[in-house]
Amino acid sequence: MKTALWQRMLFFIWPPYHAHFANDSLKRSEFRKDWEVSLAEIRASVPLNTTDEEIEALAKRYSDSESNRKKTLEEKATSFVTQIGVTVSLISIIPTLFGRVWRLTSFWAHVDGLAYLAGLVYLLIAAYYGIMVRKSGSFALPTGEDFLDLIKTEKPRREDAIYTVAQARWNTETLVQKLNFLSVAEGMFLRGLSLIAFAAVTSVGAKLVLLH
Repeated sequence: MKTALWQRMLFFIWPPYHAHFANDSLKRSEFRKDWEVSLAEIRASVPLNTTDEEIEALAKRYSDSESNRKKTLEEKATSFVTQIGVTVSLISIIPTLFGRVWRLTSFWAHVDGLAYLAGLVYLLIAAYYGIMVRKSGSFALPTGEDFLDLIKTEKPRREDAIYTVAQARWNTETLVQKLNFLSVAEGMFLRGLSLIAFAAVTSVGAKLVLLH
C-alpha cells in the first residue's frame, strides 16, 4: 500500500501513527483467515504421500520458529522498558539546568524547557509501547477440545501437525503487531533521547556564552 508524502513525514515525526496505520491495514487484510478456512487450506496443501513424521517435523519447525520469535520480541521489550526507566531516572536532574543558578535567557529557557518536556513525553510513550509488546495478545493455543477433535480423526498425528501449523499461522498477525509496537518504542526512545540531549547541550552552550 502506497503512502502519501505527508503520511511518511508524519510516520517519522510520530511513530505511533505509523504503527496504528500498519496494524489497521493488517486488520483490513485477509491476513488472519477464518479458522476452518485456514485448516482446509493447510490440509489441501499437504501432499498425500507425505508421511506423518515428515509433516510433524515441518510443523514443529514452523511452530518453534514462531514461538522463538514471540519470545525474542517480548524479551527485547522487557529489556527496553528497563532501559527507559533507568534513562528517565538519570535525566531527572536536567530541570536544574533551568533553575535560577543558570540564569538562562527567557528564549533559551523556553526552547530547552519545551525540548526537555517533549523528550520526556516521547520516552514515556516508548515505555508504554514496550509494555504493549509484552502483553499476551490474541494467541491460538492447544486446548482440550482440540485433543477431542484430533482423536476422532483417522490420522490424529497428521491432523495434529495441521492444527499446529494453523495455530502458528493464526498467531502471525499478533506477532506482526508486536513487532510494529516494538519499532514504535525504539523510534520514540531515540527521538526522546535526541530532544533531551538537545536541551542539555544548548543549555550548557547558552550558559558558556553568558559567561563570556
